[in-house]
Amino acid sequence: PNGLSVFNAAGQWRDEATNKIVREPSKLVQIVLPGQVGDIARLNEIVAAYKTRFKQRSVVMIVRPACVSF
Repeated sequence: PNGLSVFNAAGQWRDEATNKIVREPSKLVQIVLPGQVGDIARLNEIVAAYKTRFKQRSVVMIVRPACVSF
């Protein structure tokens, strides 16, 4: 609820059935959280909702510490 950034990207993945590379428009979503205990669970809920809404088999989530100022 405090905010996020969304970037347009070009994505690709290998279709296991055909072994062909599939290219598609993609989104990169950047979320900054305060580092509280429930943060990962909240991110997992977002990933699950995204997969369902956009019919995706997988979504990459990268978590790393950062020094930010608001």
